Amino acid sequence: MKQAMHQPQNTATQANVNSNALGAVSPDLRLRSPQQAAFLQALLGGSYSLRELMAGYGFNHPNDIAFKLRGRGWKIHTLPETVTTRYGNTTRAGRYELDASQHDYAREAIRLFKAK
Repeated sequence: MKQAMHQPQNTATQANVNSNALGAVSPDLRLRSPQQAAFLQALLGGSYSLRELMAGYGFNHPNDIAFKLRGRGWKIHTLPETVTTRYGNTTRAGRYELDASQHDYAREAIRLFKAK
């Protein structure tokens, strides 16, 4: 008896991304947590460093939120910058920024999440 071979699917393009009426690719608008909604809301205001997101917005693990959202099709860029550490040394760090092409999608995703 032959067994059917499992064919892996490209879930990033099939399950996590939607097409709108114009044929443009959009991220998965179904946010999974209040943290994801708050993270996108923060990024609508500009770019923020990890430290700013933790201190100013109360996120415990903003890098994990960004990772999960990226996996669902959100274009979150990490912009490099040089910062001074608390010990006076300089190091490279990143700032998170939501791609401008997805701002309208983010507003809609937040609206849908709050409507639940």
